[in-house]
Amino acid sequence: MKDLIKDIILSFQREFQHLSPLPRLLKVPVHLSTDKAITIYGPRRAGKTYYLFWLIKQQLEANVWKIEDIIYVNFEDNRLLDLEAAELDLILQSYFELFPNNKPILFLDEIQNIENWSKWIRKLVDLKYPVFITGSNARLLSREIATELRGRTLSFMLLPLSFKEFLIFNHEEVHPNDRYDSKRRALLTHWLDRYLEQGGFPETLHLSAIERQWVLQEYIHSVVFRDIAERHGIKNTYLLKFLINYILENYATLFSINKLYHFLKSSGIRTGKDSLYNYFMLLEESMFAFTVSRFSRSIKEREFYQKKVYLPDLGYATIFKHSKNIGRVFENFIFNELVRKQSQIYFYRNNFECDFILLEENVPIPVQVSYELKENTPSGSYQREIDSLLKTMVKLNTDMGYIITHHETKEIELKNKKISIISAIDFLLFKDKE
Repeated sequence: MKDLIKDIILSFQREFQHLSPLPRLLKVPVHLSTDKAITIYGPRRAGKTYYLFWLIKQQLEANVWKIEDIIYVNFEDNRLLDLEAAELDLILQSYFELFPNNKPILFLDEIQNIENWSKWIRKLVDLKYPVFITGSNARLLSREIATELRGRTLSFMLLPLSFKEFLIFNHEEVHPNDRYDSKRRALLTHWLDRYLEQGGFPETLHLSAIERQWVLQEYIHSVVFRDIAERHGIKNTYLLKFLINYILENYATLFSINKLYHFLKSSGIRTGKDSLYNYFMLLEESMFAFTVSRFSRSIKEREFYQKKVYLPDLGYATIFKHSKNIGRVFENFIFNELVRKQSQIYFYRNNFECDFILLEENVPIPVQVSYELKENTPSGSYQREIDSLLKTMVKLNTDMGYIITHHETKEIELKNKKISIISAIDFLLFKDKE
């Protein structure tokens, strides 16, 4: 085993110079890695591995680290499938046999594949070795962090590419003056429409539409069979696939396990309600689905009211073309961007609905999302969105609200309430520069 580990260490050090990881916008305090393990978690294929490579590249180029200091181990390497927690110390032993006078910096990819891994990580942190770990199961990582690693780790979520990162990966620079340049705004709108169409999984960016479909289907297969079915011994994979497909067709809407249970029952599909709850929880843990609770000061009301469900990336929204709804795609897009901003997110519903309530310093900020606002039309989307937002602002006693649209931007004041109608481009690329 030591010979294999030595080969893994040396092969990475030798081949790293040929890698070209692109920058991501997630900031982690690398300088704290000697006191706390840095944990990066997120959905499968979000780019966690290449994010580690980018961190390494930054520090190497700044002459903070040397390549000989680096231990990189991917625990999904088939050669390490039989590795057990008791053997993890062989990694350090192998490294010191190669570099007896160095202090290693450890990058441990998909560490959750090793049962009882956290005790070894705690030992590394106690010995002041810089440690960076990744994982694709939020619940599994948090459970370990809450026990063995309490107070010894800092955790950061990495989703697939944000719109800003999508622009970077397509070599499109954004400058503050672009906000006022009609030609540049048109180009940025073109890229926004591309992003809404294909999402931000890095591997799929330059694939054709059909190739992207194949790859995304394979991602889902990995979630179903590797992360959930195999790990938890689930035999009813039909029900699990049905639940995944249901979410793919009903994202950005209210979601009720109870209603789904009765639908399945009326369709002659036998299952237990507890099984549905359990399978959905596993999908949340694997970060295939996110849920948002109804805003209420009562914890009981938040937990027992129906939740809204969202996808971690817009790419998944394209799998069922017949169910694609640009309004729901756009809402899911804004949700993902708000998650990246680490916002505390709820929705509001009380005979009218507000898409999101952001809680900042315990102050609720209502946010409506509308792909386009149509004035003087039978659908009346403009007045409907304004009315719902105003009612929410009055109910929550707040003076400021937002409507995020595809391209419209203006400020209005009604009933002593300020409403900022802001385009997605302005909200995501320029608002922080104001």
